[in-house]
Amino acid sequence: MGVPNGWTNVGLTFGAAATGPLITWLVSEVGWRWSFIATAPLGLILAGIWWWYVRDTPAEHAGVRQTELNLINGSRPAVRQRPEPGGWKRVLRNRQVLLLTSSYFCSNYLFYFFCNWLYIYLVESREFAVLEGGWYAAAPWITGAAGAAIGAYLCDELSSRIGKRRGMRYTGVVGLSLAAGLILLAANAHSPYICVVFLSLCLSCQQMTEGAFWAATISVAELDASTACGVLKTGGNVVGGIGALMVPLMVETLGWPAALAATSVFALVGAGLWFLIDAEAGEAPSSVGQVGIGI
Repeated sequence: MGVPNGWTNVGLTFGAAATGPLITWLVSEVGWRWSFIATAPLGLILAGIWWWYVRDTPAEHAGVRQTELNLINGSRPAVRQRPEPGGWKRVLRNRQVLLLTSSYFCSNYLFYFFCNWLYIYLVESREFAVLEGGWYAAAPWITGAAGAAIGAYLCDELSSRIGKRRGMRYTGVVGLSLAAGLILLAANAHSPYICVVFLSLCLSCQQMTEGAFWAATISVAELDASTACGVLKTGGNVVGGIGALMVPLMVETLGWPAALAATSVFALVGAGLWFLIDAEAGEAPSSVGQVGIGI
């Protein structure tokens, strides 16, 4: 489960890598307003492609061959159970989903630092030129894509060898712990170029954990997986707004090194929460609607 989830983040991070150079070039050529106008149609185009191409089930897709469909259905129960009503209530009582969401909240504080503040940090604190900062801001996202792919394969390989509980836990703990240390190294690097290297490695390690988060959530929620993933995503996005307030306040009062140190603390808390997460604590097939809360 880690591989397909990890690969969605590969696309996300490559898109973010293209954003820095593209937007800084557009702003320098036509200004902020026209940079928005120029990029807005992309969302409508992608929505149209999604409507045209994506289907609810593999059987409904014209591009899925019968051999592929047999392979997909071969790993599923003969009788597909449907979740009972009240999925939100079950998910919000599911201790494992709440632990995963809390850890993802912490992990994404670091992620949203890169989303919202990386370019400003490089230009304001590391004194890169405006266009130069856009290109260097792309570097962490490129390595982040590599980290997402590597972490996804690592998560699935470890899960198959030593079980989902330890395999996903090791991926989450190691990835976030390394990210916490690397961003501290970036904050204290004397050379701005070495700083970019550490930042690139940091985001790569954070992205290594993406496949594990989503795969573990699907595993523990089972028939309520869609609802549980919605809760996970909400927790991961809410922290973006919190960081948007905390980072400028910390920069103004304590400086950029303190703001980066705070992201390190969040990453370490996220890593620590993985010790409480058991990706094997899902519902038994015969107990649809019950909540698995074991550690």
